[in-house]
Amino acid sequence: MVALLALTVIIGGMAAIGISCAGGGKSGDGAVAISTSTGALIASSATTASPTGGSAGDGADVPAVTITAARAEEIGANELGRIPVLMYHYVGSGEGYLAPDQLRFHIALLRSHGFYPTTVREMVEGTMDIPAGKSPVVLTFDDSSPGQYRILEDGALDPDCAVGILQAEVEWGMWAPKATFFPLLAKNGGNILFGQPELAQTKLRNLVAWGYEVGSHGLTHMDFSKASIALVKKELAESQAQLESLIGDGYQVFTLSPPYGERPSEPSLLLSGEYEGQTYEYQAVVRAGGESSPSPFSSEFDVTRIPRITSAAPESVKKLLKYWNDHRPLLYISDGDPGTISFPEEAPAELGVPRSDLVLRIVEY
Repeated sequence: MVALLALTVIIGGMAAIGISCAGGGKSGDGAVAISTSTGALIASSATTASPTGGSAGDGADVPAVTITAARAEEIGANELGRIPVLMYHYVGSGEGYLAPDQLRFHIALLRSHGFYPTTVREMVEGTMDIPAGKSPVVLTFDDSSPGQYRILEDGALDPDCAVGILQAEVEWGMWAPKATFFPLLAKNGGNILFGQPELAQTKLRNLVAWGYEVGSHGLTHMDFSKASIALVKKELAESQAQLESLIGDGYQVFTLSPPYGERPSEPSLLLSGEYEGQTYEYQAVVRAGGESSPSPFSSEFDVTRIPRITSAAPESVKKLLKYWNDHRPLLYISDGDPGTISFPEEAPAELGVPRSDLVLRIVEY
């Protein structure tokens, strides 16, 4: 069934009503969501999709305040702006490691400059819950080294591991439990699922229960550009199945981080395929390098090539924030309402234009 969806566009305080179409909707659902050609799932302002496939109506209220052009301008909202997606690997001590205090410093810098965390999935789905005037940032962690998540002998969370640092920020009330983890499943024994095999399932379930996202990094950290089609399919199907089985409760692995950022000869395999009767499907694919990501609402966004910024160097985030201080018009700034996309009429052309398939209220000022 094809549903006709009213799309309200507010320009300078005046409303214009347009009609757009989306497949698969039902007039009595109370919410409208469409699966787009880029793989993003964008929800209407009536109900916001949750990162586990439910909706914000299951326990969270959609903001009651309607964003006007005047309010969006007061906030300085620009939801066509770019979003930094940071890539981390090793946390701890040693060559190539980011020290725990340096990760704390990164988060403190981000917080002090008005950034607020989300996950890859929430970014792609357009369901980021970012306070008005703040900018989203996505912290991602590849390879599940022990320094990312360690449980001490007394059962306590190690305060110097990445998850311990993130959770401490959450407890202080200045941060949200949002980040995306891409664990190893069958490579580098000490790093498989954070290096404590007897606690692997507990850790995965804890991450999801707290609000973090768990994505796939394949099975054996294989370079997909050098692998056969059959091996790529096996890596993607079995890694997704194993993670979903370990986490349980119907959790769906949404995001893929191809090892080394390499792509197979048939890039479409990164999104879906089948191996020996086992099907798999991913909705987002991140890269292993690049600059800040285009907004998921922008015509420039490519869900199969989400760039990430290498953040292992202690000064990396400091340099990033200097860039954003000098290029503020390019930064994503939230209007505080997940059901509305707000941006200035004279937004930089390089940010693109709103995607034609959006089913959201648009406010242009």
